[in-house]
Parts: sequence; C-alpha cells; structure tokens
Amino acid sequence: MKLSVVTTLYKSATFVGEFYERITRAAAARTDDYELIFVDDGSPDNSAAIVRELIKRDPHVVLIELARNFGHHHAALAGVHQARGDLVFFIDVDLEDQPEWLDLFMQAQASDGCDVVYARQSERAGGVFRRLSGNLFYRLFNLFSDTPIIPNICSACLMTRRFVEALRSLHERNLFMPGNLAWLGHRSRIITVQRRVRQTPSSYSLWRMLRLFANAITSFSAYPLQLIFMLGLILSLCFGGMGLYMLLKKLLFPRSVFFGYASIIVSIWFLGGVLILFIGVIGIYLAKIFTEVKQRPQYIVRQVCRQGAADDGKGDAS
Repeated sequence: MKLSVVTTLYKSATFVGEFYERITRAAAARTDDYELIFVDDGSPDNSAAIVRELIKRDPHVVLIELARNFGHHHAALAGVHQARGDLVFFIDVDLEDQPEWLDLFMQAQASDGCDVVYARQSERAGGVFRRLSGNLFYRLFNLFSDTPIIPNICSACLMTRRFVEALRSLHERNLFMPGNLAWLGHRSRIITVQRRVRQTPSSYSLWRMLRLFANAITSFSAYPLQLIFMLGLILSLCFGGMGLYMLLKKLLFPRSVFFGYASIIVSIWFLGGVLILFIGVIGIYLAKIFTEVKQRPQYIVRQVCRQGAADDGKGDAS
C-alpha cells in the first residue's frame, strides 16, 4: 500500500464528515492505493458510529477501536502502528491542520528523499493566552530538554516506512510524541504553514496542558533533578552562612537583637514550600519509573473494523 492517513477520534463527531470528504479528495489526487485510519480513543460521542457508516460505502476507511481512552498520543501511536502504507500521514481530525497539506508534504518528501516531514506554524493561532502559553512551553522545554523540538510544530507529519519502523522500536509508556519523534532523528524536512483558528473549545484544559508540560519535561530531561540539587546546595550555603553569622554576632555582641518571630515563621514556611516542591518533582520521576517497570501495554485495541470484516486487535503496541 502506498499511503496511510491516520487520525484520532475524541469528541470529534462534528468534524468527521468534513474531514473525510477533504482528506479523501487529497489522498485520491495522489494515489488510488490508500487507507484512512480512524482511531476511536474511547470517544463518548457517536464519532465511531459515523465512521462505521463510512466503512459501509468506502473500502478505504478503517476504524480502530481502543478499549478505553488512552490519550491523544497513545491513540496516534496505535494508528501509526496499524498503518500499512509506505508513507504514513498523521493529522488531527479537528481541521486545525488542513487535509490539503498532504500534497505539500508528499512533494517535500519526494524532492528531498527525507524520512519525515514536519509542519511549523508561521504564526501561532489562537487567543493571546494560547499564543503566550504555547511559546512559553516550547522555550522552557528546549531550555530544559536534551532533545529540542521544533517551536510551534503542528500535529501533522508525513513518515516513511523506515521512520515508522524506528518509531515502533520505542516502548515508552509515558509518551510525548513531538519529543519521541525528535529523539528518533533521521533525515527531516520542515515546511511552514498557516494553521486554521479553532472554532470550538480545545479539549486541552489548563490543567491538562500543565500535566502535558510536566510529562514532556520529565520524559526528556533530568535537568529538574539537577536543579533541585543546585538549589538545595545554594540554600544550604546561604542559610548555613546566615547561621554562622548570627552565632558570631551573638558571641561578639551578646545584647544584639535578632530577627523576630514573624521572620522565623516566614523562613519556616518558605523552606517548607521549597521542600514540598522538591519532593513533588522527585515524585514525578518516581511515578514515571513505576509506570515503566510495570510494562503495561501502551494501548489496547478492542477491534479493527474494515469493510466486510471486524478483527480482534492486539493488546500490546510493542
């Protein structure tokens, strides 16, 4: 098979129809030998039911039903693992990334012979908060991480079979796809695009974005642990020096007045907060170790639906 297009479904019923029409036109313009893979990531709406109706009239459509909601990145990985094409095009169903970009991606890959083609936004879409928080995310990630990623990268990317096989070799349970793709290396090409402004609220809440940031940083860098050591050393030296100063002053000037009760309470609360923060960062790393050593599957496929067939899926992605 020449081309596989992969997308994920989660509360996506309003997008599926238009996405299908547009990606079908884009794929058919390039080849007749293609498949459209929709991964149902435990969506609570009727997204999967809409895709089942598409399967009845279009043999190119495939539905992969996961056993539950495993998260966007795990669902994307499930679809890529199941793809059979020589080229695999991943794109979100919400139409922020345009299905018509497929032609640009394939032209870029053909001209350079690269293994993966990424898209970068010329200007970050969305409101002020989304733009500022997004820029801050990429700056902090690349500051702390040993594996820098492309700022303002889009979800859409085109991968060769060689790159997909390399991706299959990763068995991490704590996924951050932009980081995982960057870590793999290979020859890449970046194209600049203008992303569509989202008309509906994003499923990524502020709390979910904070969790994503914490997972991304701790998956690709031990810098937070090194920072804890450095801050602990600085605090120890500062407060140790202050204690020595106060002891010497008491010995030399017995009647000297030291800091009052309020300053002691503030110091205690300050150090208590720092310690809790440090323990929390260490706890995140321990939790990731706990998740990895259990060796649970990255996702579980409930079934794979194609025209005229519904096969049981394989539980483990590795």
